[in-house]
Amino acid sequence: MELSLLSLLETPPVLRAETLERERAARGWSVERLCNELSVLVAKGFMAGELTFDAADTAMNWLWPYSFQAGSSYLPEPCNEIYLAFDAGEWQRRDDPPELDPVEAYTRPRLESILAQGYSASA
Repeated sequence: MELSLLSLLETPPVLRAETLERERAARGWSVERLCNELSVLVAKGFMAGELTFDAADTAMNWLWPYSFQAGSSYLPEPCNEIYLAFDAGEWQRRDDPPELDPVEAYTRPRLESILAQGYSASA
């Protein structure tokens, strides 16, 4: 299952709404479950070095509008927290020293915390 969900991420990193919707329907999942399952796989893939930050961040940036276009009125958890973790690595704060890497300082610690909580999917 993990391989087929991550295979939805094209090169260059793109998640197409119609592809996501087709996969969601085939699995009989809710929009929320698809977003959660895929976001956890993206986070795990990034933490394991299987996805670059850019690829993982792009995937999360594509999931956000998909969830709303597909009819959800919110970004479910843990998808939302994973989205915010990647978002935090996109930029340096004004008070950050120039040598600080926001991915290492903000994204990785957040993802470690989120993934340590575990995730049990429900349709």
